[in-house]
Amino acid sequence: MKITFYLRGKSNPSTIYMRARTEVHDVKVSTPYKVNPNHWESGKVKKHKISRSVDHNTHQKRKENEALDTLNKNLEDLRTNITNAYFKQQPKLNPKWLRNSLNPTPTTFSEYVPVYLRMSNLKPTTEKKIHSTLNRLLAFRDVQLTKVDKSYRRELLEHLQQSGYAHNTQVNTLKVMQTICTHAYDNDIDVHPDSMKLTKKLSFNKPPHVYLNLSDLVALERTEMPTQRLEIARDWLLISCWTGQRVGDLFTFSKKKIITVEGHRFIKIKQSKTSKQVKIPINTTIERILSRYGGEFPPMVADNKSSNEVIYNRLIKKVCKIAGLDEMVEANLRNPKTNRYEVLTVPKWKAVSSHIGRRSLATNYFGKLSTGYIKKITGHKTERQLLDYIGEEDDDDTYIEIARQVKALEHSPLILVSKTN
Repeated sequence: MKITFYLRGKSNPSTIYMRARTEVHDVKVSTPYKVNPNHWESGKVKKHKISRSVDHNTHQKRKENEALDTLNKNLEDLRTNITNAYFKQQPKLNPKWLRNSLNPTPTTFSEYVPVYLRMSNLKPTTEKKIHSTLNRLLAFRDVQLTKVDKSYRRELLEHLQQSGYAHNTQVNTLKVMQTICTHAYDNDIDVHPDSMKLTKKLSFNKPPHVYLNLSDLVALERTEMPTQRLEIARDWLLISCWTGQRVGDLFTFSKKKIITVEGHRFIKIKQSKTSKQVKIPINTTIERILSRYGGEFPPMVADNKSSNEVIYNRLIKKVCKIAGLDEMVEANLRNPKTNRYEVLTVPKWKAVSSHIGRRSLATNYFGKLSTGYIKKITGHKTERQLLDYIGEEDDDDTYIEIARQVKALEHSPLILVSKTN
C-alpha cells in the first residue's frame, strides 16, 4: 500500500488529505491536519529557508519551522501507523476503515487531550497549562476515561499532596481534568459520571495579595536608577501600575494608540485575552514619562517580545530593590529547593512580577473610584471578578448607598399613596 498527502485548493490554512492506494483500491480522506499552502510543495511540508543574518523575522521563521517539523513528524507517524494497521488487519481498503484508522476512539485521558486541543480554539498559554496538567497526571498514572471516579480522584490528590504541590495546583489539576472529561462526554465518548464533578466541595485558596501602594509608586518615581535600562524598566512598571493592563497588552502601547476626547488623553487598546476595547486615562505620571521620550512610550528592554517580558520581570525586581521596597510580605513563590509554589515571607521587591501593575491599579483605585469605573479600565466582566481579583469582599459603601436610596424611595409619592390604600 502506498500513502501520499495532498492539498485541495489554496485557502489558508488548507486541510491536508491522505490518499491510500493498492493495486485494486484508491481511497482519499481528509486528515486532522492543516497547513498554509505556502509551506507545502510536491506533497511534502516545506520549511522556511533561514538566512545567516539574525533579526526578528529570523526568530519568527525558526518558530514556524519548529511547528512545521512537528507537522511533518505527525504526517510520517500517520503514514507508519496506517500502513502497520493495514498489514496487520488485512482489511478491505475503503473510506470508512481509513477514517476509523485516522481517528481511533480515544479511551484514556492522555489519548483524549490531543483531541480536545484540536477541537478547542485555545490560546498558546492555555495549551501550555493543559500540557503541564497532563504531565502532572502522567507522573502519577494515565487512566481510562471510564475509570475517572471518586477512588481515582482520592488517589490522585494523595499523590499530588505527597509530591509537594500547592493546594491550588491540586484543585486546578482536577478542574482541567473535569473540563476535558466533560468535553469528551459532550462528544459522545464514554466517561465515568464522577469525572464531571471532580472539583465538588473543593475551592481555591486566595493567594497572598501583593501590590505596590501609592507610597511605593512615589518612591519608584523619585528614585534615580543607575543605568538607562533600569530606568526604562522602572518607567514601564509605573505605566503598568497606572494603566492596569496585562503585560502582553502593556508592551503594545504606542503613540498611535493615544486618543484625545474633550481635552482628556487616553490609551485605546483591544485586550488580547478578552478582545475587549478599553480606554485608559493618561495621568500626570504617565505624561511625565512620555515627555522624557519625546511623546513616545519607552523602548523595549529586549529585541523581541518573548525575551522582553522575561527580562522585564527580572529588571523590575532590581528596580524595586533599589527603590527600597523591602517591606516583608507573604507571597506565593516558587521554592528553588522543591521547585514547587509555596507561601513565603520575603521583601516586597522579591515578590514583584509583571502582573503586579494590574493588581496595583485595581487595589489603589478601589474605594476611591466606583467598581464600575475600575472595570472599564481593567476589562473585568463583573464586579465579583474584580473583587476576587483584589482580595476584597463586597464594598460596604455600596450597600450603605443602596440602603439610603431604599429609604428615600419609601418617602416617594408613589409609595406613600400605596401605604394609605
